[in-house]
Amino acid sequence: MMKLGVLLLGGIMMLSDIENPESDDQIDVGKTNTSVQAVTMEMMDELNKEYEKNFDFNGASYLEENSLCVMNRDPYMQILVGTDGYTDYECRSLVASTVLPVFLTHIFTDQEISLTVTPEELEEYFKSTEEISRDIRDKAEYVQRTFSETQYGGVFYDKEAGKVSVYVTDQSISEELEQAGILCVDGSYSLDVLYETLREVWKYRKEWGINYIEVNPCINRIVIYGSDREGISRRLAQKEITCAVVKQGVVLHPGDLDRTLDLGNLKTDDPDVVYHILKSERAESDTKIREGLKILKEEYPEYECRNLLIRIVADGNYERYLDFDKELIDFVNELPEYNPNTKDPVEELLFGDPQRIELKSQLREYRNLYPEKDYEQIYQEFLADWEDTSVVSREKKMYDLTINRFAGELSVDNQTQEKKMDKKDEDAHGTSDTLPAAVAGCVALALGSMVLWRIKK
Repeated sequence: MMKLGVLLLGGIMMLSDIENPESDDQIDVGKTNTSVQAVTMEMMDELNKEYEKNFDFNGASYLEENSLCVMNRDPYMQILVGTDGYTDYECRSLVASTVLPVFLTHIFTDQEISLTVTPEELEEYFKSTEEISRDIRDKAEYVQRTFSETQYGGVFYDKEAGKVSVYVTDQSISEELEQAGILCVDGSYSLDVLYETLREVWKYRKEWGINYIEVNPCINRIVIYGSDREGISRRLAQKEITCAVVKQGVVLHPGDLDRTLDLGNLKTDDPDVVYHILKSERAESDTKIREGLKILKEEYPEYECRNLLIRIVADGNYERYLDFDKELIDFVNELPEYNPNTKDPVEELLFGDPQRIELKSQLREYRNLYPEKDYEQIYQEFLADWEDTSVVSREKKMYDLTINRFAGELSVDNQTQEKKMDKKDEDAHGTSDTLPAAVAGCVALALGSMVLWRIKK
């Protein structure tokens, strides 16, 4: 009987990885990816111009030299971000060991274009593919706005079917979804069941050696990452939890899920351990990040180190979260109370901000740009919806903010340059938009000028 029990358990453990497997044809339309190198759309235009002058121009090296590291620094794992800030394109210049001019691939349609084409052709390519991406995300948002999480178990894009798809757990919504052009798939678990299970399992994270859990809408399951895959699978079977897939690995950021290190029961609240995990996939050391983690952990001991790492990993600038002036602190203290994410405690651990250090930092950055404005004006104009996650997650907002900072949207030097450009336009045309309006627009649209690119191994 004992042998039979072990055999059955082994079968359960194997099935946890093969039931409802995620494929490349299933795309989580709301997911960001931080295993990337980011460059601006202006650099794409420059690259396009360079190819016009010299077809043999080394575009891959150009982008690598002008890119932002978000989490990893692996030059072979890079993705291209579309105009809404999502990873809607891939970019390659290496195919079967052959170096080619850089070309783009739209992830939803697989439409390709080389950057050696004319600017007009490139513009038309982006226009047509952006419309497709926008329609896909509009449909996904429609599902999220219209239906309860008790009625469906995830939204994703099915490339093979060419449609936004929904795991339906309440068949009464199927007709309305189909009328909206959305594919219905029979779902085993509703989102509220998945999140309830996530919260239950997360209670045992230290005992079971779990470092991350997420709801994966492409497979209608939760995915658990930990140091003891077999042990976690065995405990899930004992508790009769069937809606989980277990993977061996450690996650520093939800957009970076490929680390397979086995470091035992990880202490991801230790600055040295977190830095060691980060360094494991970097070719060089970054003493500023290591120092910053320790300093910020001392300053904000209730923040987990991964939470702090996510805020400084792109540029190492930990100083932006220190030495807030009294006027700023007093203003933030008068704002409505901070609301933690009680639905998803894992997201709260990694992106929660109970002391609002990110909000304070941005208020100070905007104040440097607009010294004539007080904090109340800045908050109402730029940051009133920063903590609203009803449409955009905190993970996505942090990712977008990282890209905006890289693009110089919160930089005084960048805005000084924009003033000079506006002055030139005014001299040439006799008119100019005001800088505040321009900046307000570019902060909202900054990701429209961002590109990330990937070269697959």
